[in-house]
Amino acid sequence: MKLAELSRRSRISAATIKYYLREGMMQPGTKVRARLSEYDGSHLKRLDLIDTLIHVVGLSVNQVKTILSAVDDPDMSLGDVLTRAAVALPSYDSRAKRYSEEDDRGRDEFGGNQIDEEHDADRDERLKQVREDLKTVGFEDLPDLPYVRQLEDAIDAARKAGIPWGRDELARFADLAREVAKVDFSLVPWPKREDSITVSVLGMVMTEPILIGLRRLAHLQLSKDLPRTTELS
Repeated sequence: MKLAELSRRSRISAATIKYYLREGMMQPGTKVRARLSEYDGSHLKRLDLIDTLIHVVGLSVNQVKTILSAVDDPDMSLGDVLTRAAVALPSYDSRAKRYSEEDDRGRDEFGGNQIDEEHDADRDERLKQVREDLKTVGFEDLPDLPYVRQLEDAIDAARKAGIPWGRDELARFADLAREVAKVDFSLVPWPKREDSITVSVLGMVMTEPILIGLRRLAHLQLSKDLPRTTELS
């Protein structure tokens, strides 16, 4: 198909497609003449992936390029691709930029939070304990990545708020997380490499709202059996 047909079928403007081509986000078409190229189904699939990552997942062009460079690297294993994608994918925290690799200021981005941390003398010790607890539930080699820092801060914040997130509770949630990961990987269309990577990367972020929604439905369902407030001391 020609560029106009590719644009029509993908519902992406020809100018945008040309931009993606210039940025190396998709393979060039097959040259027919000096100013004419032909495109095929692989280009449609790539455009669909790019469009989903940008407009559904909410990634920047640079983040998408990071993921696509891993997808297109034949020497990179699926595990390596997922690691790179996990860094590029957005955090679920409303202050996600705090954890972003792209923000050189890192945690100093939020002045109010920075002041809190400066006055929180015990914070380093608490985070050290969180890391030790994560090791006890099987996560021994914690990479220095944004989502890991977010996890550590979230556990620390829950504990400070009085939520009993001890090692036993952490172990139960860790086991459940591994079961979810097994289901995620069971959906991967092995052994097609690009399809496997696409499903894995998109599934990593697009199933998170599903998990949150199911958890809240379960809370609603089970809350009917909880004691009434008048029965609590």
